[in-house]
Amino acid sequence: MRWRANHPLARVLRYPVKRFLLFAFSLISLCALYSNNIASQLEREILVLTNQQRARHNLPALIQEPGLADLARNHSRNMMRNNFFDHTDPQGLDVSRRKDRYYPQLMVSSIGENLYSITDSRRTFTAAQMVQGWMESPGHRANILASDYTHLGVGVVIQGDRCYATQNFASPIVKLISPSILDTRKRRLTLSFEYLSPRAAQGFKATIIYPDPSVKHFVSENEFLQGAEFQAPRWQRNRRFTLTLDFPAGKGDYKIHFGWGNSRYQDYFTIRKR
Repeated sequence: MRWRANHPLARVLRYPVKRFLLFAFSLISLCALYSNNIASQLEREILVLTNQQRARHNLPALIQEPGLADLARNHSRNMMRNNFFDHTDPQGLDVSRRKDRYYPQLMVSSIGENLYSITDSRRTFTAAQMVQGWMESPGHRANILASDYTHLGVGVVIQGDRCYATQNFASPIVKLISPSILDTRKRRLTLSFEYLSPRAAQGFKATIIYPDPSVKHFVSENEFLQGAEFQAPRWQRNRRFTLTLDFPAGKGDYKIHFGWGNSRYQDYFTIRKR
């Protein structure tokens, strides 16, 4: 959902260029630094105020997720630079597809977005104004009070009298920690993940789909899976775990799904064996 607020520009001041040429660059740098500091402060306050609204409705607080914050901040910056205000960017990507392209390490079961835009000649931007505006809009309010969302990233960008804010909500399942490049020539590859779901990890497992559906994975002497294997996570500290791929089907794309029991999510990680 999106929200836009506009305030009329009071006046425009113009100064002779030559007179201020000597310190123009330092002035621009200081202004940019000031705007970035204010934007960072607004991001923190929006998170706090959003969780206050959830607490009033007996909902758990959303956890700040740095990667989602980067995703949100980049969308706010894109809207500022390209002068648009929409969930779909000029490349035709909505929040779900932007997550897949720019933050593929995060696997989610659901994702949502709130947008806010304001032009104020006084340059007085407040988190309270933004969160209140969202709460007064049914669609934005629904995102803030959605019980299935567990994590949030907030991105604010300020330039002059304009401000864009983006909230990216998500229900992450796992986050891939390493390796960063899922393209390998190794015979064996160990992957490290962080478990982010609020659901109990009992019964949680990975389903690895082979590039050759005819390859058999023997569970016992008399039982086998064809074209796939199940793998239980090897748990480490701090909700982290590892999986190891031996690439029994040779070269090709191996797809890693996660789920509980006999169910699995359609989303997956792709590991390319060369």
